[in-house]
Amino acid sequence: MLAFMTIISVKFTHGIDLEMFYWGDFHAQNTPDEITVDGVTHRVGGAAALSGLLKSMRQKDVRTLTLDAGDQFTGQPISSLTKGRSQIKLLRKLKVDAFVPGNHEFDYGWKSLLEVTEKVKFDILLANVVRVKEQTNLFQPHKIFNLDGLTVAVTGLIYQDFKHSVIHEGIVGLEVLDPIEAAKQFVQTFKDSVDLLVALSHSGWEQDSILASRVRELDLIIGGHSNTVLHKPRIINGVMIAHAGTKGRYLGHLNLDIDTTANAIVNYEAELIPVYTDSIKADFWVSRLVKKFEKKHAKQLDRRIATLAADWNNNKFDQSNMAQWFADAMRGISPKVNLAVINNGNLRKYLKRGPILERDIWEICPFENSIIVVQISGQELINSVKYLIDSPREFMTWSGLKVVSQADTIRGIFVNDYPINPREEYSLLTTGYVWDHFESYLSIIQDSKNRPFFFIPGNQRKFLIKAVEDESVISKGLDDRWLVE
Repeated sequence: MLAFMTIISVKFTHGIDLEMFYWGDFHAQNTPDEITVDGVTHRVGGAAALSGLLKSMRQKDVRTLTLDAGDQFTGQPISSLTKGRSQIKLLRKLKVDAFVPGNHEFDYGWKSLLEVTEKVKFDILLANVVRVKEQTNLFQPHKIFNLDGLTVAVTGLIYQDFKHSVIHEGIVGLEVLDPIEAAKQFVQTFKDSVDLLVALSHSGWEQDSILASRVRELDLIIGGHSNTVLHKPRIINGVMIAHAGTKGRYLGHLNLDIDTTANAIVNYEAELIPVYTDSIKADFWVSRLVKKFEKKHAKQLDRRIATLAADWNNNKFDQSNMAQWFADAMRGISPKVNLAVINNGNLRKYLKRGPILERDIWEICPFENSIIVVQISGQELINSVKYLIDSPREFMTWSGLKVVSQADTIRGIFVNDYPINPREEYSLLTTGYVWDHFESYLSIIQDSKNRPFFFIPGNQRKFLIKAVEDESVISKGLDDRWLVE
């Protein structure tokens, strides 16, 4: 096991070099995206450019490891249409060595994940998720890489409460163990028999920091989940932590200089390389595969379904005109319901005014959310409003509900313009995801045995595409349904 020593500026000439390439939170961004830096717009990312950059940097006769920190799935339509199979095929083309599933790899259920990864030729690592019935790991917990005189042990970890980030049906039958305890067991097993101990972690920057502080025997954490951009690794408790942001905008690159006699990393060089498409020769075969995926579904996805007359803005933690329109459209699925509610994190991008393509709705709503109608009491709704005001987290957007509150005093709660009646029952339409996390989002006990509820056949995206088509020209500003000061 290696202990991290002081960084020196002169390259240690008697050690063993290891080059590592890494990324995470790719979210099926197979085609280039656009970002603006210092007023200049760049085309960045995409699987073909990322692969091209990797090919240009990998050197013959040099020890390398290529790691993906999870959340390849969900973000672009092709991932949903193929249930992630497109991303697994691309990882093979990118010649990744190890991959840790993130929470979005479970969006289509763990059984589907096993199906699409059945014949992979790279290692899928996950130490702290087990099948309850069999009491076996869902994926192999770790892998030892023997790299021309250097042994590297890599384990896969995911944050313990990731079940709260996915639809419940997708993780039935699984148990998530404490990742810190799993990491401790990993280092205890391999600290005396390998040269380098690496945690490939889909837990986010904050949890990775805690992991480093609790398991100092680790040498390196390659992390994802929080979309954190670390241009230089951080050192906590002697453990190096590296994150490369999201959507393939950066390729993480570490050059580690390892003295196996002293059991130490004696030097390192690190960089995040922007994947700017105008300066990278794209990988022809990866580009061809991406185009094949896109062509198969282009007719459907590029179909114009409406016109947006004013920008749709979105904010995960505050009101937005997009969330209000989508909540209203949700309530229209079943016109007799009193209310609808969505979590703003359900909507994943903003949209500028102009044509609305079916692709846009797939990208705004990438999740396979079911629709559910439940009964709640007026008193439960009052308590929920108080909870949302007093304990703000992800914003919840309502349709059919108006709240007026000032100086911590609720002045009025109205359901479809009528004052709320604590003793009345109200019907509420929401997504299966919100229903799965009813108490944490709304402070209402789910109580599926005693509370009337039913599912509406179909998924959220299908209904919303139809709602967009039906309205044809959409123009909506922010209204005053949530006046909380």
